[in-house]
Amino acid sequence: MALADLDEFRIVRPLGRGGMGELYVGHDTLLDRPVAIKLIGSPAPDATSRERFLTEARAIARLSHPNVVGIYRVGTTASGRPFLVQELIRGQSLDRVARPVPAPGIAAIAIGIARGLEAAHRRGILHRDIKPANVMLDEHGTARLLDFGLAKLTRREPDRAWQRAPNTPARDSTDATVTRDRMSFAPQPVSGPGSLAIDPTADPDGDAPVAGGPVPASLTVPGAVLGTPRYTAPELWRGEPATVRSDLYSLGALLYELAAGIAPYPETDLAELERAVLGGQARPVEELAPRLPPEVARVVMRCLSRDPAARPASAAEVAHALEAAVVGSPAIPEGNPYRGLRAFAAEHRGLFFGRGGDVDLLVDRFRTEALLVVAGDSGIGKSSVCHAGVVPAVVAGALGDHRRWRAAGVVPGRRPWDALRDALGIPAARDAEPTAALVRGARPPDGEGLVIVVDQLEELITVADPDQAARAAEALAAIGDDAPGLKALCAVRGDFLTRVAALADVAGLAPAMTRGLHLLRVLSRPDLREAVVGPARATGIAFESEAMIDALVDTGAAEPGALPLLAFALAELWQARDRARGLITRASLDALGGVAGALARRADTVLLELGAVERAAARSVLLRLVTPQHTRAVCGRDELVEAGASPAVLEALVRGRLVVVRDTLEGAPACELTHDALITSWGTLRDWLDDAAGRHAVHQRLVAAAAEWQRCDRRGDLLWNRRQLEEARDLPELTAHERAFVAASHRGWRRQRARRVAAVLALPVIALAIWAAVRIAAVRAHEREIAARVAAAEQLRRRADTLADDAARLRAQALASFDARRDDAGEARWDEARRPSQQAHAAYDAAEAELMAARADSDTVRDAMIRVLTAHAALARRERERERFDALAQRLAAYDPGGPRPWLAAGHLVVDAPRAVHLAVHRRRAAPGDTIAGGFDRAPIAEEAGGHLEVALAPGSYVVVARAPDTTVRDPVVIEPGVRRVRSLALPAARDVPAGLVYIPPGTFLYGSDRDDDVRRDFLYAQPLHEVATGAYLIARTEVTFADWIEYLRALPAAERAIRTPASPTVTLEDQAGGFALTLQPSGAAIRSTGPMLTYPARAGHRTVRWERLPVSGVSWQDALAYLAWLDTSGRVPGARPCTSAEWERAARGADGRAFPTGDTLAPGAANIDAT
Repeated sequence: MALADLDEFRIVRPLGRGGMGELYVGHDTLLDRPVAIKLIGSPAPDATSRERFLTEARAIARLSHPNVVGIYRVGTTASGRPFLVQELIRGQSLDRVARPVPAPGIAAIAIGIARGLEAAHRRGILHRDIKPANVMLDEHGTARLLDFGLAKLTRREPDRAWQRAPNTPARDSTDATVTRDRMSFAPQPVSGPGSLAIDPTADPDGDAPVAGGPVPASLTVPGAVLGTPRYTAPELWRGEPATVRSDLYSLGALLYELAAGIAPYPETDLAELERAVLGGQARPVEELAPRLPPEVARVVMRCLSRDPAARPASAAEVAHALEAAVVGSPAIPEGNPYRGLRAFAAEHRGLFFGRGGDVDLLVDRFRTEALLVVAGDSGIGKSSVCHAGVVPAVVAGALGDHRRWRAAGVVPGRRPWDALRDALGIPAARDAEPTAALVRGARPPDGEGLVIVVDQLEELITVADPDQAARAAEALAAIGDDAPGLKALCAVRGDFLTRVAALADVAGLAPAMTRGLHLLRVLSRPDLREAVVGPARATGIAFESEAMIDALVDTGAAEPGALPLLAFALAELWQARDRARGLITRASLDALGGVAGALARRADTVLLELGAVERAAARSVLLRLVTPQHTRAVCGRDELVEAGASPAVLEALVRGRLVVVRDTLEGAPACELTHDALITSWGTLRDWLDDAAGRHAVHQRLVAAAAEWQRCDRRGDLLWNRRQLEEARDLPELTAHERAFVAASHRGWRRQRARRVAAVLALPVIALAIWAAVRIAAVRAHEREIAARVAAAEQLRRRADTLADDAARLRAQALASFDARRDDAGEARWDEARRPSQQAHAAYDAAEAELMAARADSDTVRDAMIRVLTAHAALARRERERERFDALAQRLAAYDPGGPRPWLAAGHLVVDAPRAVHLAVHRRRAAPGDTIAGGFDRAPIAEEAGGHLEVALAPGSYVVVARAPDTTVRDPVVIEPGVRRVRSLALPAARDVPAGLVYIPPGTFLYGSDRDDDVRRDFLYAQPLHEVATGAYLIARTEVTFADWIEYLRALPAAERAIRTPASPTVTLEDQAGGFALTLQPSGAAIRSTGPMLTYPARAGHRTVRWERLPVSGVSWQDALAYLAWLDTSGRVPGARPCTSAEWERAARGADGRAFPTGDTLAPGAANIDAT
């Protein structure tokens, strides 16, 4: 072939021949890159072949996905032969991989194929020929889908299925015998109406597709069966149209073969294969592959279901199920698994069900887009999808880009640019610089990433300052332009989308917003059912009957706005569950008044607990928290108080979960309704809103009445009465005639009132005296009731204080037992402390209830409430109950916004280090930023040139860095409120610290775990988190490596070397002529080292490692003691011994209660591991 025929693409060498095309390795002379070139197989192709070839090109060109081969160019040679140029994949196809494949490798391959199929199906493309030869494992081990030569663009060409005629015999089995020879296949002509033409020499495993008849240019003929027999779904054998589920059947057949080593239907005769597929039953894959995880086996067998409806609904569902099987289930937080009207947060990801497909799709799009906008109706779950779905997946490494991602949440409010600027870590002093430049300069360091989650994006146009909104939109546009390491995930109500888009268009955000738009649709019935059942199932609770579940799903699916009501009802149902039986019962649902009545009942109950005056104040508060467009408004707490709302009323609404209080950038707390569902579904609030809306009608009546009054010469009988004047009191500005009418009506009403007053004054004086006495008595009785309730609350608080002291004393005794290594005694005393602790919490709650019942906005009640909440919050903080503490602190802020908080009092740190020439103190930073090891700020907050430093510090985690000319010592420390810490650091000389060891100075740290007692005891085997002290010691900087162990072995006599050399079923170290070699066999095929390198075939990251640097394994405790004795006697580490658990934990953890050396999370890229 002439080179000119392929324009700038030069053919280098032949690569192979597929079912309908020739393959070549080529070179792109313009972009200087290798490519793969496919030309249609026939030198003179007919229109049908040419059209099918170009359809393949169009199908692939519509895809851009890491698990799908990329296409660069489509063209036609000078002689009329179509060709396409695509990505050259270096690796091997699955048909050349040894089988069975180890279980971890199968999961990774399956997830990759499912992700690629998901991308294809999302664009209306069916593959229709999934088989081992059409899946490549590239050089990184990533599965890549090839050969869309049989793809059908489903949105353009709907199928018309046909069945084989009843009188048409099946092809004789001797004619359909399958050979193992690979050969290309040309479509055979249909021999008669209704017949099915199959190449009798086609290999069911090979490239030959099954095809019916001549294929016209449309590529889809009635009854055409396209695919490879071994992997073809039953419905396609019957001549039915291909669907998403038929692709999933092929995927299941492929995975079955990889796991078991044989096909699900291994028949070699085509007629027998057809009968087996249509009427047989494949042997369960777990019987042939016992090491395959049960969850993966279930997915494979579901894909192979004969009934398409029994298979997974989508490739996304398959990928989600496989990833859950590989990664495992996330932790389940304590408490109510249903969030009611509140959104799910990252810590609730294990309770978030029903949106797996949306989450997977958004994560997939995040791989190529920097900004995504999730739009949907209010209450449909936008915030939950972002916070509990997408963000945890990205932080866990789902993007696969080897960055350590973190997230920062932003609610725009009135100053959205300031909020975004703070989230990005941009100093306010640089505000004058261009926005785009500031955003680009805020990108995280290499290897890290930051996701900004912007919730309620509609606030840019509903409550935000216009200048701030425009600049925030510019910042999002800069992120959307793909600033490295930065991504933005926004949630916006669908009914505000066009208005937000208008702002985006002005700010340059529109292109990125259009590319990243994701419409969150109403949950399908299966997904809605999972959202109903999943959270309860995760906590071990069941529903009483399937009929009850169906009824709840029916209610949630009845209309788009029903979902938040259902969510609220489920939260209430869980609270009312039958705890003894672990059931959510129908009786509980009936008692709530059904789903529709649950929210209204709850809100009305909160109002009924208020007095008449407080209810009126609550009405004013709630109306102020709704905009004229019937959306939630944000009002400052001080603004509401000035408008007549007492702190007690606000607290009642907050406790009733009708109103939430959140901090703002300005420092003053802000209030808003918990959810839009209160506006749309609570009848009382709707009535109040309707009343407010009725002012317009009142105004219209006033206009008509004033006109009639003027026309009739201002007759007195046409004036309005008191009730009508009350309705008109808050009307806007009136005309002169209208003002005159209102003024005349007031004068007429005052004259009537004067006559009534005169009549009243004529009553005997004694009646007035009696009335006054009764009134005074009522006031005094109310004052006595308030005093009694305050006294009762004070008595309860004092009792709670005593109980809290008892609990603290018992816990201190328990911790002393733990420190003395008497764990059984410690656990017994720890359990004993639980009773006074629970009683103390109950007493504090009762005291708070007494003060709420006083229903008085007085300084006496307020001061008593502040004392109760402060003491209760202190107990919750002391016992490390974070959720309870946060709730109490929020309620305290409603009563005492600027008051003192004992837990915020500064502590003091004194450091003496005689040899030090420089001392510095660095604070731990939770958010992304410029940090040193362990996540501490790189810039010190205090430093001193000499060996003495004294500084006041806010409570938190710090590290002291002491430097001498020949050494540096790091000393982590936790500063407690009001506590003075004194640290004396004796810096060792560098010669006193052997190479490879690090000096740990004497000090204290938090030892153990603060998890729930059951998890702490039965899973972590840890003591309760408490402060423990250690002396000074040296500890190895890293774990003992294979290189260290080999050095030890080489120093031993041959006989002992054989004893101490690791040799087990999973780890083998061999002394070969060229040096030592390592073999690992955790499961499946063995992994052997090649020289200094070890390659994990199934890994995506850290695939090739220097094995001698890995921690040694396969050794016994006696081996370890012998190694330590050798270090001692050889002089390498004099006095070497095993470290204690406290010494090990302090060296790894530092001083605070972090879960990992780097902080509270461990990203996949932070260690030499991978999801294998």
